[in-house]
Amino acid sequence: MRRTVAGVAMAAVLTMAVVDMEREAWGQEAPQAVQPAQSLPHPEDAKAWEAVYRMGKMLKFETVLFLHYRYGYQARSGGGYAYANSFSIGRGYLTMKVTPAAWFEGRITLDSSQDTTGDFKIRLKYLYGLLKLPIETVAISDPGIELGMVHMPWLDYEEHVNWYRMQGTMFMERNKLFNSADLGITAFALLGKKLPKKYQEEVNGKYPGTWGSISLGVYNGSGYHGIENNAGKSFEGRISVRPIGPVFPNLQLSYFVIAGRGNMAGTRDYMAPEWVSHAIMASLEHRYFVV
Repeated sequence: MRRTVAGVAMAAVLTMAVVDMEREAWGQEAPQAVQPAQSLPHPEDAKAWEAVYRMGKMLKFETVLFLHYRYGYQARSGGGYAYANSFSIGRGYLTMKVTPAAWFEGRITLDSSQDTTGDFKIRLKYLYGLLKLPIETVAISDPGIELGMVHMPWLDYEEHVNWYRMQGTMFMERNKLFNSADLGITAFALLGKKLPKKYQEEVNGKYPGTWGSISLGVYNGSGYHGIENNAGKSFEGRISVRPIGPVFPNLQLSYFVIAGRGNMAGTRDYMAPEWVSHAIMASLEHRYFVV
């Protein structure tokens, strides 16, 4: 619904602009002599509508909002408890995607959050070009490459399995190991063909490879809201496997690895501390619950 409303609004604005440009080209209203007898659009207007329709198909707008009301006592970061009775905004995302061709998509996501002074800041969360190939074979499906400020391999996957995200950040991000985006390059693909549409609609439509999915990348290592303090790069990789495949696709076993150097200023790459992380996760998704 939200995409439809945004698309209609954008189409209306663009239509008005195109029609005005055509009137300027005529220098006046289109001559009545060229209007067809029946009440159909003028041929030139039809072309304008077609151009607007194509542009509307290329553009998509999405938004995600985390709105809260807090009441009662809550823990303070410095210790102790404080009484709370307030409305708040956890995060707010506004995304625009442009798809000029079947093999390419551009994305920009704005991230709004409140800082410690109470001011609301807007920063970039994602800004990348996505090269995608509409391939579906026995081995892989939907391979793609993101370049720019991109998804890192782990959190986007976990967030689409574990809906606890609605209450806050994921465990590893909350413990400041890494976050969800960084400057770099990510390559990914589904393992095997896609699961049936019924499973995608009733259980989960994200990462629907029959045998799982894989994602690999190289990044600055500072995250999307950090500064790159040295020339080192970090390698990250994730593989998620459905061991029973189409027989019981609900079960997934995942492994994630980071290998690089710490993002410390004033150090040469080989002098920075090693940054190595290994993580495993087993997940069981059902129509009514997730474990």
